[in-house]
Amino acid sequence: MCWCLCFFILITGVYTTFQGHSHISNNLKFSIVSRRNSTGHWIAQVELKHGAESKEAGPWEVDVDQTTTKYGDFETIVIAAEIAAPPRGIATKLLEPPQDYKHLPSQGFYKFHRDQSTWLVARLKCEEEGTHLAIINSPREALAVTSLWVREPKLFNDWRDDWAFIGFHDLYDEGQYVTVFNQSLQDAGYATWFKGEPDGEMSQNCGLININSQLGTIFCSQKLPFICEYND
Repeated sequence: MCWCLCFFILITGVYTTFQGHSHISNNLKFSIVSRRNSTGHWIAQVELKHGAESKEAGPWEVDVDQTTTKYGDFETIVIAAEIAAPPRGIATKLLEPPQDYKHLPSQGFYKFHRDQSTWLVARLKCEEEGTHLAIINSPREALAVTSLWVREPKLFNDWRDDWAFIGFHDLYDEGQYVTVFNQSLQDAGYATWFKGEPDGEMSQNCGLININSQLGTIFCSQKLPFICEYND
């Protein structure tokens, strides 16, 4: 039996902004083992270790979802783990957007990051700036963000020049797309897909938008530009 293990970790709260500074816990150790038991079922075992300092008082929480799909003799196991970190101090919201964010009238402040990152790294980079991966709440906002694209010079000279990561995924429940704030796309206000999307492949779990304001999904490990959003 051939099998492939795909592993995603969503870290929520490890990067947090306090009085304009970002912090990451240096005492976090996370490990996960997936094995087949005697009945043929796959079991994921999780171990989380963290510092016992008073500033890092718990509880820490780990939520793991494991999905197994068979295609003939090929078996794919996808593990999505979400780590919820305890608060550290008193979080304060940025009073103003970062200086390099562009104001789109009637919408908000956004930044198009041309540096290429995986979806998870992009999410953390936005959080380091006190913002979040962009969430599209209306057709008008979807159209507005297309003004962020800089066509020249192109980064890739292929399809990737017209796509960027934004803040939605289906890592928790295959086919159920939610924003980084766990709101469905329908409730968020925008779910206009590119033709053929979502394509139903369980390995393409992270969301993106194209220059024509259409949504799509792709491998979370793909490196692409991304869009961050500041909510005032």
